Amino acid sequence: MPACRRPRAMSAGPAPAAYEGCVGCHGANGEGVGAAGPAIAGQPAVYVADQLRKWRQGARRNDPRGVMQIASAGLSDAEIAALAAWLAAQSAARAPASAVATGSPSDAAWEAPAASRA
Repeated sequence: MPACRRPRAMSAGPAPAAYEGCVGCHGANGEGVGAAGPAIAGQPAVYVADQLRKWRQGARRNDPRGVMQIASAGLSDAEIAALAAWLAAQSAARAPASAVATGSPSDAAWEAPAASRA
């Protein structure tokens, strides 16, 4: 039987100062806040850094409100590297359900009595 691995702590040290502006949408540890604030904890550092650079350069444009381009515009390469390393060290475990982030309609349908699904 394989050995169980101990889960990482939710926080791998204090967040970089540059993460302060990210908390409102991505949560204190990158766990995400609702549908418009995706979880980013546990993403590979190379991926996070690449995406932040693309936002900063305007090469990534799938943000209709422009929040990420504005948020990343003032980041230095060193800040991007620090953010990417810190987020990669965070646990990718989902945050507990809340009134803000609820299950999908398919979750609700599954929990309904079988007779109502027929």
